[in-house]
Amino acid sequence: MVDTDPPLPGSLAALEGLDVPKGAYGGPRVARLSRALRVPLDALSHGEVRFLLSEGRALGRVIPLALQRLAADPLLAADGRPGDLLLTLLAAAESGWDAAPAWRDPLARALEAGLEHLATASSDVQHALRDELETARDHFLAA
Repeated sequence: MVDTDPPLPGSLAALEGLDVPKGAYGGPRVARLSRALRVPLDALSHGEVRFLLSEGRALGRVIPLALQRLAADPLLAADGRPGDLLLTLLAAAESGWDAAPAWRDPLARALEAGLEHLATASSDVQHALRDELETARDHFLAA
């Protein structure tokens, strides 16, 4: 019998019926994944949301959460770099267009808001993000 910690209510593990065995996630990356899977969705940090997106985990639940957070701050720095949540979301959501077309319009709005907010960001942030966001917009519009 595998020793597991019961998932917290509202966590991805509870919502998706996942068992997270104790000690199964020992390395740094997988330990972070284990924690993110067990934390209630509303308690996930911005960095955990970005991490789950980058891992492609539970996109149907995590993409709406990311969009909600980006509505408040389109250039949110989830893991320390302004715009990192938006850029990770764009990469993760690309695989889900056909499965969840409802993501397309809110994500297009988040991308446009990010580009608008870029105009008021510091010159360093503008320089670092402008090309990436414009390339993402061009790729997004072509899809």
